[in-house]
Amino acid sequence: MLTSNNNYLWYAYIMKILLTLIVLFFSSSVVAEFPTKLFGVELNDDIKNYTKNQKSMELSDHGFLDWYYVDLEKLIPNLNFESYRIFQDENDIIVSIQGYKPYDNLKVSDCVEDANQLSDFLKSKYELSKEFEINYIKESFYDSLSEEYILFNVYERKVTGTVKNKKSLLQVSCEFPDRKTGRYRSFLHLKLQNYSFEKKEDEKNILEYVSFNEFVKNFKELGYNDFVGL
Repeated sequence: MLTSNNNYLWYAYIMKILLTLIVLFFSSSVVAEFPTKLFGVELNDDIKNYTKNQKSMELSDHGFLDWYYVDLEKLIPNLNFESYRIFQDENDIIVSIQGYKPYDNLKVSDCVEDANQLSDFLKSKYELSKEFEINYIKESFYDSLSEEYILFNVYERKVTGTVKNKKSLLQVSCEFPDRKTGRYRSFLHLKLQNYSFEKKEDEKNILEYVSFNEFVKNFKELGYNDFVGL
């Protein structure tokens, strides 16, 4: 038979367990956080917080206003990236933050390794519970200048989350253009953007998700010889 003292000890024991669970729950909730900004620029923030020169903007092919690094104040550059683009909607709200690292004479494996290391770093930094999914993509990119489609082979890693109650994407990709055109360079691409912008951005482009074997095979079509003899 339990005495009042035993009842008290049992009650204290149960409360200790509950308190521990509550602390663990809120600790994990606070620490594991989807990123809300890149390069010092916050997603879903007002563009006027970063620039006063409203005349520098230009309309992108997707109907959004497009800013480059030279036009922006308060953007914090990162040594691993050479150029930056910020997109805003008609209400001056930032919907996409992007950084680029172009490669010359790039080996395919070098960019893929950089993309893997960067996505692993971001997962660790923000203690993301989700894994970055991996996609192999054959993309027909619509070039508005030539009004032609340019083929790209894309290695993509991405993870979804929420920023200010809006579904968002954190993406790292290697993008390899058709070398026969001579118009584009290969580059590493980092993006934090709203899911709605991603859908709008892809409207003019044709994306085909392929297997790894087909991804490798496509490089020959695009003028790369990284996998010859393998």
